[in-house]
Amino acid sequence: MTKILFPTDFSPGSADAMRVAVRMAREAKAKIVVAHAWQIPALAYGSEPFSMAPALMQTMSDDAKHALAGVVDELKKQGLEATGNMSTGVSWSRLAEIADADPEIQLIVMGTHGRT
Repeated sequence: MTKILFPTDFSPGSADAMRVAVRMAREAKAKIVVAHAWQIPALAYGSEPFSMAPALMQTMSDDAKHALAGVVDELKKQGLEATGNMSTGVSWSRLAEIADADPEIQLIVMGTHGRT
């Protein structure tokens, strides 16, 4: 195994999955690609066109970048080779695109709330 894709939403479920990804990466000597994709939920739009203030959008993006960098730094402190990948859009779609774009990604380790 060359690379493991670890999608995170920075939740407790993701933290649990990260422990599994770390263990598997150590055993396989694999790299970890930490990915986070976010979007404004469709429910926020209602029936009217939705326009979020650019400053708020930038704050949300900056917060996500900061959190992602923190996860990557934590993995590096543990001696693993890790990179980050942040994008906007529908999470499952963006994560599938990330996995499809990199043939070295052979496994996806992610947490779940068990809702879907």
